[in-house]
Amino acid sequence: MIPTKILSQRPILHADLFTVVETQLDIKGTKRTHLNVYRPSIASVFPIADDGEIYLIKQYRYLHGQTFLEEVAGHVEKDESPLFEAKRELREEVGITAGKWTEFAAFSGTSSVIKTKIYLFLATDLRVGGAASPEEDEEITLVKMPLEEAVKRVLRGQIKNSIASLGILMLHALRQKGGL
Repeated sequence: MIPTKILSQRPILHADLFTVVETQLDIKGTKRTHLNVYRPSIASVFPIADDGEIYLIKQYRYLHGQTFLEEVAGHVEKDESPLFEAKRELREEVGITAGKWTEFAAFSGTSSVIKTKIYLFLATDLRVGGAASPEEDEEITLVKMPLEEAVKRVLRGQIKNSIASLGILMLHALRQKGGL
């Protein structure tokens, strides 16, 4: 392990969804400056219906200039739990509530530049068809498909969202091992 000493940290930009921090480091006697992004935690939801099919959403992402097939997700608000955020996002974005919730993974988004924690939840015992109330700038289409079809789309590169891809593959592996 390389000995690293943090000499100083200074926020240089605050925004709603992230803070950029300039960090002065001493790495083995060499002074370096790093810029890091700190983001709130993310709660991602993978609803699976009684028939074994998964619900995903289609949403246009202007930053990439294309529509993505992805999981329902949202940023965890300060003083709220990831589970609370997962439940709220599923209800608000697509009008689904769930009777059973299981956190099946938690991991870091990236390890060198962006610091955030991502929580993945399986939602089952679903009640579909409630009133959705997505944010004003969100245009969301609910898509239901067999989990195996979602896996095929990940492997063909048709699901490009990294969290959605990881969650789908993990759920497929859990199902194969009888843990789902």
